[in-house]
Amino acid sequence: MPVMDFYESIYNVTPAHADDIHTAIIENPDLEVITPAGGERRKANTIGINDVIKVKTQRSFFPMFFDAGADGKRRKR
Repeated sequence: MPVMDFYESIYNVTPAHADDIHTAIIENPDLEVITPAGGERRKANTIGINDVIKVKTQRSFFPMFFDAGADGKRRKR
């Protein structure tokens, strides 16, 4: 989602300041901000309207299942 589209969708709903929003985006472990050149933003105060907010790539959907049954047997409760 382009940052400009994000601004347009939230500023009608909340009066939050841009600095607060940028900090929340950068601190969110599931989001990343990509520059027009393809780099990743690491500081909140450098986010611009031409950047893109992306959901980070999910490495696995069920990490808790990787260990269950590693020994071939079902665990008792």
